[in-house]
Amino acid sequence: ARRKTGLAFRLHDLRHAFGTDEVADGVDYRTLQALMGHADIRTTQLYTHPVPEQLRQAMAIRDRRLGVTVLCSSAGAEALVPANPAKSGPRP
Repeated sequence: ARRKTGLAFRLHDLRHAFGTDEVADGVDYRTLQALMGHADIRTTQLYTHPVPEQLRQAMAIRDRRLGVTVLCSSAGAEALVPANPAKSGPRP
C-alpha cells in the first residue's frame, strides 16, 4: 500500500503514534488499552514508547524522594550525590 500511495509511513505506524501521544498526555494504560481495543495490556505497552520529558519528570520525582541528585557521565554511569551537600557533611 505504501508504494501505491507514496506515503513514507505505514498506517499501522499511526497506532504507535496514537498510543505514545496518549501516554504523553497523561492517559493511563488501562484506559488506553480500552481505547485501542486490546484484550491484553502487554499489547498496549508494545504500542507506546518512552517520552523523554516523562522520563525526566520521573527521575526528578525519584531524586526528590531519595533526597539526591543523579549526575550522569558521558558514558551513562550514574553517581548519586546528596541534594544538599552542606547538610550531609563532607564527601569521601
